[in-house]
Amino acid sequence: MSEQWSAAAPLVIGGGWQTVRVVLDVESPVSLRLDLTDWPSALHLGDAKILAADGSMLWRWDGEAPLLSGMVELQPFASSDPDVRLFLVAQGFDPRGTLALAADILDKI
Repeated sequence: MSEQWSAAAPLVIGGGWQTVRVVLDVESPVSLRLDLTDWPSALHLGDAKILAADGSMLWRWDGEAPLLSGMVELQPFASSDPDVRLFLVAQGFDPRGTLALAADILDKI
């Protein structure tokens, strides 16, 4: 992982649902790693999608397939809230995972 290949998005703690938008300036990524937080926390995820520069949809998480692979210090749990597709507990100070994307999606980025 290199800082030159990273992008950050601000997030306000608490206060309900938030949309986090990350703009990638990368050619031909081989994976997309998400470092979701820098401290232990609980995260509710409702949706995830990747849009092209022109706004067209390249990928949208269906909520059924795993969103992340290779999780480190992240534990997924079931949620009874229909708006929460994924409930994660982040442990430690470097929780992360890789978006579980097919190679053809990465080729379109």
